Amino acid sequence: MKNKSTLLFCTFLLICCFSLTVNAQKKKANNDFTINVVKYSDRPNYENEHIHIIELKNNSKFKSNYTLSLASNNCNDKSSKLNDKKELNINAEIYFESSNKKQMAVDLISLEPNESIRMRVKTRRKKSAKLNSWNCSSISVTKLSQNKSKNAKANISESITIKTFVPNPNNKGH
Repeated sequence: MKNKSTLLFCTFLLICCFSLTVNAQKKKANNDFTINVVKYSDRPNYENEHIHIIELKNNSKFKSNYTLSLASNNCNDKSSKLNDKKELNINAEIYFESSNKKQMAVDLISLEPNESIRMRVKTRRKKSAKLNSWNCSSISVTKLSQNKSKNAKANISESITIKTFVPNPNNKGH
């Protein structure tokens, strides 16, 4: 009887250890890369153009390929879809930080293990922008499956949102 309970206890411990290991691996896989805003624009809201610095870092042990996409919408409008051209008050573009060479919206970026790249997100308010409104620019990064091209199935995605306020210049304090 004692041997049977010891055997059951040991089996239970093995199952627990296995579960912890599997969950730790899943958690680690979710941290394969990070996308962060390093610096928000320090220009006042009433300025038409703002430049934010973002950083993409490959935390994995392997060279990885990523696609970037950028979409904008009116943050207050829950029914508005991202990239709904009627609702856009802000134009947004992504550039490499080291130059003014424009980065295409869904270009492929390759990073070595532990390599990072900084990019500029330039937001520019349209002249026809709705005043006193918030606009959201969402930058999505998708890591492509190992050894695949742009047509590969994506396995991990992360996104960040940069909110931009369009103030009414007639209001006091702006």
